[in-house]
Amino acid sequence: MLLCLTSCKKDEDDNPSQNPNEIIDPTDAALLARALEFSNSSRRRGDMPETTGTSTAPDIDNLQFFLRAYNGETIPVEIEFELSSGRVDGYYVTVSGADLYYEVPWAEVASRRGILSIPLNIPSNIGEGEFCLEYAIFDDQNRVSNDLTTCFEILRAESGLLEITMEWFNEDDDLNLHVIEPSGDTLNLRNLTSNSGATFTVGQVINETRRESAYWERGAPDGQYRLLVENLSSFTFPNFFNLLIEGRGVDESFGLTVPEGAFEEIMTFTKSGDNFSF
Repeated sequence: MLLCLTSCKKDEDDNPSQNPNEIIDPTDAALLARALEFSNSSRRRGDMPETTGTSTAPDIDNLQFFLRAYNGETIPVEIEFELSSGRVDGYYVTVSGADLYYEVPWAEVASRRGILSIPLNIPSNIGEGEFCLEYAIFDDQNRVSNDLTTCFEILRAESGLLEITMEWFNEDDDLNLHVIEPSGDTLNLRNLTSNSGATFTVGQVINETRRESAYWERGAPDGQYRLLVENLSSFTFPNFFNLLIEGRGVDESFGLTVPEGAFEEIMTFTKSGDNFSF
């Protein structure tokens, strides 16, 4: 499933072409639905077709209910599907609250169950805010699955935006992140800001996940970054954590461990404009 800004077959309710430099409010469902286009799709007026509602209809499950994305990036949306017979033939998709939907043919999916990854291209002229997509699949006998919803928070990615986050899930773990900038300045729980404009946050707890992060809203300097983790936990086994590096030009995540009592360099990467190398 590919959401893009390429051409598609449209109904006769088309609006005049959207100015590509005009910032789109993502809460304006009608405008957003017309700005988003789906490759090889047909635009239809009204609501998406209703689910067939029989035991032989396709079934899909939501693996991602809420995602954060930056304008101009591509983000995958994953769904789990199962068919009783036949094959996946396509999907319907709409913006919640819009007065139109898209019908999109899908390349043949040979299996009757599995996970489908939907690359969602976020246009660069979408403003900050939230919107939701509703979607359903249909098979080669036009049986329509249940519909799902995934919501998105859109952030405007200025040039140089960068966030480095360490997160862990055991409240008894005592981990500290240290970020050494290209200049040699260090961000950590004792140095919460830097000359480059970075901010370091500590002690965040979101849905029982512990987080520390270094964040540049814009102007993150080019050069090599060194990431170190200090483990002050009183356990004899390694502590697990996730490391997330996100921003304009980068969206990487790593599952890592650090031994008890260690203070280790766990990663380096180099930034050059919107290009990153690890």
